[in-house]
Amino acid sequence: MSIRQVRIVLATIWLLLTWQPRSEAQAGPWENCKSGDVETVILDCSVVIDDKSTSQQLLAAAHDNRGVAFAHKGQLDAAIADFDEAIRLDPRSAVALSNRGNAYIAKGQFGRSIIDYSEAIRLDPSYDPPYGARGTAYLRVHKYAEALADLNEAVRLEPQSSAVYNNRGDAHLDIGEPALAIADYSAAINLNPNSAGVYYNRANAYIVTGNVILAIDHLTAFIRLRPNFPESYYKRGLLYGELGDKDKAAADFRKTLELEPSYAPALHALTRLDEMVHPRVGEPEHPAPGSP
Repeated sequence: MSIRQVRIVLATIWLLLTWQPRSEAQAGPWENCKSGDVETVILDCSVVIDDKSTSQQLLAAAHDNRGVAFAHKGQLDAAIADFDEAIRLDPRSAVALSNRGNAYIAKGQFGRSIIDYSEAIRLDPSYDPPYGARGTAYLRVHKYAEALADLNEAVRLEPQSSAVYNNRGDAHLDIGEPALAIADYSAAINLNPNSAGVYYNRANAYIVTGNVILAIDHLTAFIRLRPNFPESYYKRGLLYGELGDKDKAAADFRKTLELEPSYAPALHALTRLDEMVHPRVGEPEHPAPGSP
């Protein structure tokens, strides 16, 4: 079965720092800087940063926390600038290094993210998040042995993390071990039954093993949790086509085009399906997919 694989990687972990201020005047802004909503964090961290009496340690923490808030807004360059300053002020901050690695991975700069995660691990080998994050970065640059080594360690350190199991499942699937991938995705779903992306990824693994029915079931579960992702309908439509269910296939291709009118593969698939059902005069009817 030839179906384009789209992978959903889960859960970047951003950490806020929680140093205590030395003065009562900073206490109010700092409380919001370390735990408010995104806009409040940016506003009150800026107050702490602009206060000339702020200690170097607290200043580093404020830059780090404001960087996390900028990252949540998708302002990755602003986030990296804050993480740069946090690291300059506190070069031994594994948290700031890990957060900057997260920003680089979000920008697709996987090599730079690996450098930051590696330094965070060197500084604090007991700090959990960089292992899974670096494993995911290695996965994206096709360094599968390194990815699995990091993700195995991440599973050991964070056995209750659905995201870690999901991402290790991705590694197993990429190196041709779909049974191990399915086992990891199953563990991820047991830990977090509402994690939509894991159902999608396990559907990919079932497609690889040729289990069309279970692949459809998992795409349906994904769609229930995340109904506006065009690729899932297109992929399920192809699978219904494999089963010869033209009506359900057509419905999924139409839904794909409703969500993304320019989705050319769905338009092509729907046109071919229509030609199978209503052949042009003088042309033989095309056989259903998978038929002799």
